[in-house]
Amino acid sequence: MAGEKKAGEKKVGEKKPADKKPAEKKASQKKVREKTKKPKKHHASRNPVLARGIGKYSRSAMYARKALYKRKYTAPETKIEKKKKEKPRATIIKPVGGDKNGGSRVVKVRKMRVVFLKQLGTGLLLVTGPLAVNRVPLRRAHQKFVIATSTKVDISGVKIPKHLTDAYFKKKKLRKPKHQEGEIFDTEKEVRNMTAYSL
Repeated sequence: MAGEKKAGEKKVGEKKPADKKPAEKKASQKKVREKTKKPKKHHASRNPVLARGIGKYSRSAMYARKALYKRKYTAPETKIEKKKKEKPRATIIKPVGGDKNGGSRVVKVRKMRVVFLKQLGTGLLLVTGPLAVNRVPLRRAHQKFVIATSTKVDISGVKIPKHLTDAYFKKKKLRKPKHQEGEIFDTEKEVRNMTAYSL
């Protein structure tokens, strides 16, 4: 009949009697778990604190107490450490002629990126930083001290004054006054207005 259920069918909420765990079994399991639990050890420093920030043992003593000499640990290099290694040398040893000159000199190397403006009559190159960007003023540089790079800067809109020649960069001889005009060591002070020509 439709109302009767077959003997093989199971109810949805029913469980097998074998699935149910007896109360005695649960109690025995709890006892086993309690026995296996170890008492918690509170972490204590090997270097007891005498006062705030002051330990009983020194750093070298703690190195021995912790047996750090047995551990081989290499920390991964950071980006800052890698940059430090890649830094170029600040000085170069150059040979110097002459018996009394020692044979060599330590010369400081100062590399700067500049913009080439034009070549002057003597063959020197007129370059600039500019001053506001990397603190290089308008100056002359010899070709053998310049390394050309692939970087290109558009300076078509920059007007280079015609008076910027080798004569402009030469030092002017200062007129020494006569003794009657002033003191012996008085000289005229040279004044140049470079701000008007800074690029």
